[in-house]
Amino acid sequence: MTLIYALICRGTTVLCDYTDKTGNFETITVSMLDRLGRRTEKKVTFHAGEFDYHVLNDDGLSYIIMTNKSVLDKVAFAYLRDIRKRFTQGPLVERAITAKAYELRRDFTHVLGSQMEYHREEMTRPSRVEELSSQVEEVKDIMSQNIERVLERGERLDIL
Repeated sequence: MTLIYALICRGTTVLCDYTDKTGNFETITVSMLDRLGRRTEKKVTFHAGEFDYHVLNDDGLSYIIMTNKSVLDKVAFAYLRDIRKRFTQGPLVERAITAKAYELRRDFTHVLGSQMEYHREEMTRPSRVEELSSQVEEVKDIMSQNIERVLERGERLDIL
């Protein structure tokens, strides 16, 4: 379960991208940009072979993440919203209007990578619900042991 390849594009022009995996992810994704970038929906997920492409469209830019099928949509879109927020807060969003292919790579690839790592770590951490459920189970076990001890003491008192 992992995030594989991220990019920001304007139409079919890739402005910046990032992957730390080996493979032809860039070639596959770039070949699909025409299909991915033409969508008018704000959020869309495409299924292609063993991968999912999650796309967040906003103000003429597309934020795209390629993932394994096992990655939940909410995780992928959390990453994309985070990237969009960071990209639009700086001066790069204005440069993106006229930037040439891969021109913003030097300026933003490190952000794509660091946030990808952050969101990968978040995926492996147990959710708050899982943590609370585990704690409840521990408390139930302790209570059961305590009740058994009280009953044993009661039986011993009856014998005396």
